[in-house]
Amino acid sequence: MQQEGVSKIFGIVGSSFLDILDPLYDRNDMEFIGVRHEQGAALMADGYSRISGEPSVCLVTNGPGVLNLTYGMASAYVSHSPVVVLAPSASRDHQNMDSTQEFDQVALFEPITKASFSINKIERLPDALRQAFRIATSGKMGPVLVDIPRDLLPGAEIDLDILAPSAYRTGQGHSRGDRQQVEAAAREIMSAQRPVIVAGGGVEWSLADAAVTRLAELTGAPIVTSYGRADAVPNDHPNYLGHLGRLGAEEAIDAVRHADVIIAAGTRLGQSTTFFDHRFISADARIVHIEIDPKEIGRIYPIDGRC
Repeated sequence: MQQEGVSKIFGIVGSSFLDILDPLYDRNDMEFIGVRHEQGAALMADGYSRISGEPSVCLVTNGPGVLNLTYGMASAYVSHSPVVVLAPSASRDHQNMDSTQEFDQVALFEPITKASFSINKIERLPDALRQAFRIATSGKMGPVLVDIPRDLLPGAEIDLDILAPSAYRTGQGHSRGDRQQVEAAAREIMSAQRPVIVAGGGVEWSLADAAVTRLAELTGAPIVTSYGRADAVPNDHPNYLGHLGRLGAEEAIDAVRHADVIIAAGTRLGQSTTFFDHRFISADARIVHIEIDPKEIGRIYPIDGRC
């Protein structure tokens, strides 16, 4: 966790992970933030990662402690926040016996995480953590749960090499689009009479606000943000009109309605932004979609170009 730059761990102290907590006591580079309810820990981790752009960690006791994280992890999942949950579980000898505070934590979290998995040997913990951070911070980011049977931790000693993150993951680098598609998209944009940029959360996570505002300045396109992502670009930029969707700015709505080319940058064009119909986005508008996750491209509206 130190190598990953984790500075905040959110949770409630429990007997199942004291062997993880004790070494943190004398450290000044990592802070354990105790809460009154695990739901608060999950929401705080989600919020911290959204604001900082860095991965955060939740550490709670097994059973009900882990169960209470579900609301916050679902929030992190739809917001693509890189939160890693370290979830102690029932001892291996007591699993599948309806033991105290036992339930299938891995299965419960599969629908609300990018990955949810368990280890059965303490020697696998370093690799499991590397895998968790690799998944949480790659591509379209999101939460990951690592299930750790509680009997693995007491007195555990691991002989391992501490690896820098660059040794096992590529980080949050910028992917490159297909050259021909990028050139075709550029021609589409430059030929537009009324282009509009719709910027979403992907612009925030990839730190691409400067690139988006530069594109707006080059093309004269106004910038509109997707619902809940008003901070994707500086709000004092002269090209910024406001957000689209529910209670959206009239200027932003009008610009999108009359656009002949819409540049959707880092946005799914989701329901709260577009209502999945043509009240804002004209059926005649051509869409250039810039999105890190290929399955989101053309999912709601047909596209004319992708990057």
